[in-house]
Amino acid sequence: MALTPGATLPGVHAITTRLNPVHTPGVPSSGLEVMESEHFRLQCFQTLTGTKFLFFSEPHQPNMEVIIRKVYELYVDYVLKNPFYQNDMPVKCEAFDRHLAAYVKPRQ
Repeated sequence: MALTPGATLPGVHAITTRLNPVHTPGVPSSGLEVMESEHFRLQCFQTLTGTKFLFFSEPHQPNMEVIIRKVYELYVDYVLKNPFYQNDMPVKCEAFDRHLAAYVKPRQ
C-alpha cells in the first residue's frame, strides 16, 4: 500500500470551492468534502497544513470520521516524523504500511 500525492485532487478541490450552492458571505467554501453514490462514498479530509486525503468506502460505512482520524494519526506518527520522508513524494514507509494494514484488516 502506498500513499501518492495526486495531481488531479488540487484542481478538483479548487473547482469545488467555487461550486457551493449555498454561499454564506464572508465564509470561504471548504471545497470537496463528501461525494456519495449508490456504489461508493468518497470523503476528502484536509489537514490544517493543507494536506488532503481521499477515502473511498462503502456507501454506508459507519464511523468514517474515527477511521479517518486514526489513519491521519498513523500518517503523522510514521511518515511525518520520519526524518527521511520528503514532502510531495510518494509515501514509502514500512512501519506506516504495517500499522495501517493492522488497523484496516480487522474492518474488512
